[in-house]
Amino acid sequence: MEVFMSTLNANEKELLKHFITVDEAVIELKNELKEKFNEDLFYRFLNKFLIIPVTRDDTTYIYRHDMILCNKLMRLNYNITDQEIIKYGYNGSFLVSRIKISKGTFLIYDECDNKSAVPVFVRNILYDFSENQEEQCELCQMDLLGTTIVTTDLGIRRYIENAIFRKHQLDKIKHSNFANSSSYMGSKKKIVGFVLESILPHLTDESVFLDIMCGSGAVSNALAQMGNVYASDAQDFCRLLAKIQGKGFNSDKAKLLLKNIYKDYNDNLNELQHECGSALEAEDSIFHMDLNHRQHVLESYQDFINNFELYSSTDVNSKKILDKIY
Repeated sequence: MEVFMSTLNANEKELLKHFITVDEAVIELKNELKEKFNEDLFYRFLNKFLIIPVTRDDTTYIYRHDMILCNKLMRLNYNITDQEIIKYGYNGSFLVSRIKISKGTFLIYDECDNKSAVPVFVRNILYDFSENQEEQCELCQMDLLGTTIVTTDLGIRRYIENAIFRKHQLDKIKHSNFANSSSYMGSKKKIVGFVLESILPHLTDESVFLDIMCGSGAVSNALAQMGNVYASDAQDFCRLLAKIQGKGFNSDKAKLLLKNIYKDYNDNLNELQHECGSALEAEDSIFHMDLNHRQHVLESYQDFINNFELYSSTDVNSKKILDKIY
């Protein structure tokens, strides 16, 4: 470790102060927890990303603050009674593993699925709910994002119900094709659920969101379902996308806007068809020619282009058309 540290610059050394190697974590936990430490269980925490491992140069680290979480989980899972196993252990399969994540709450997963990461809302439960239940409810099994939680904690039940609702809201946003044209810019559309759940524990009723590089507006759109958002970007069209995806513009307002502009749109369309109808028909007939006669198609289209009267914003004919339309 000392040799490795000597190769780091000052910033990297400062950053590593916030991390501890997995081997060092095991030693510390063994010394502190004694017989309550279970090394196999510790690695299950890592495999399920209840404790998030970070690997660099073949060395795996965990965040030092997560040592508190390790300690809590070890104590929760020490000497689980047979009654608890019977009560909380079944989720439709007899080949399951379980991890107690709070008093009265268990994470249940298939034994063959022991290395898939839990979604971020599970870590929120670990951090935000104490070991003592505030209020109990009937035993309920809740499934979200491939994760099963069995609980008798009313607070956790309500939290997961809200997480399920947020998931449905995000699905509606994701299924919209509105801003898909901007996905080439590195849209966060696929990870917006992770972003949302990660910041949720830090929010209050007065929280305001700031998205300073909003891109296609995927994150701003999701955050707008929860509160006021200020979004900005160096590109004008990105700011426009973020603005109109917010909750201030909905389907009812869109329908009203379309109703208001439809008459002008229809009048303009009819006028354009009157002025350019014959040219449109000629071009359409060329586009439907048999491509087996490519040379004839090319010559016909070239002739069409050469003889078609062009219109521009400075052309007299264009101004005449604009005068008729407006």
